[in-house]
Amino acid sequence: MTLSRKVALVAAGVITLLATGFGAIPNSQANTKAGASQAPSSAIAALQQRRAQLIAELAAMQPSLNAAGGALGSAEASFNAQQQRVLNERKQLAKLNATLLSLSGQLKSNDATVAQNKAQLAAITRATYETSGSNKMLAAILSAQSFHQAIDELKAASQLSHQVRQLVERLAT
Repeated sequence: MTLSRKVALVAAGVITLLATGFGAIPNSQANTKAGASQAPSSAIAALQQRRAQLIAELAAMQPSLNAAGGALGSAEASFNAQQQRVLNERKQLAKLNATLLSLSGQLKSNDATVAQNKAQLAAITRATYETSGSNKMLAAILSAQSFHQAIDELKAASQLSHQVRQLVERLAT
């Protein structure tokens, strides 16, 4: 329960107690016994008048108390609505952070793949440079001991050339 509602309940309780005569002097004490002095009637009248003034003041405060209670309810509803919006935005932010983390992981993976492909391309390029060249290819074919070995040398060169093209295409995408 909020502080303002507690205050409103306490004020309503005080009004009720004063209205029902909590502060009134019981008749048994107002009447004097034989031989005892009687309280002046002006003091009782003054107390009753003061009680009436307090009740009137409390009754005058009641409309503003009701209005304040309504304003409090409206403010609480507005606060709850804003709090719900904040919670929704936090959920959206958490979802976006998860997506960002996933994309970051994919980017690192892609960077590793690119580095690996570059290393492979470097090795293939070196091997191609070392074995290519019309003289070296011709020398490899002519130095073959058999027709089969010459065909194997041509296949190896063709396969190496095919691997280079595939790697270049993969790096381009």
